[in-house]
Amino acid sequence: GELSFGSIYYGVTTSINRDGSRLAVSDQLRNNADLNLAFTGSIRIYDFLNDDWVLNKEIIGDEVFGAIGRDLCLNIEGNVCAYGNPDDTPVVKVFNKFNLKMIINRKTKR
Repeated sequence: GELSFGSIYYGVTTSINRDGSRLAVSDQLRNNADLNLAFTGSIRIYDFLNDDWVLNKEIIGDEVFGAIGRDLCLNIEGNVCAYGNPDDTPVVKVFNKFNLKMIINRKTKR
């Protein structure tokens, strides 16, 4: 399948939905090449189709050293992905079969 490895932190945090058809995998040290930013992190969402894991969506961080994906959870259905980073900035994104829409992006106070 497409479960290719990224940095040494690829797969440190994972989550799978109830029926095992969707998997979220973090890579905290991934760089955002489009924005030329280091260690933004990423989360890859895979679907299990035809006996293979296929990449559905990749969420790429947009802050230097943001390292998204430290904490990660898919809901039972696999259509909500909640994640945080080392700075405790919770972000919740909701995705369906074809697109991804952010519903919460707020920094918390310590």
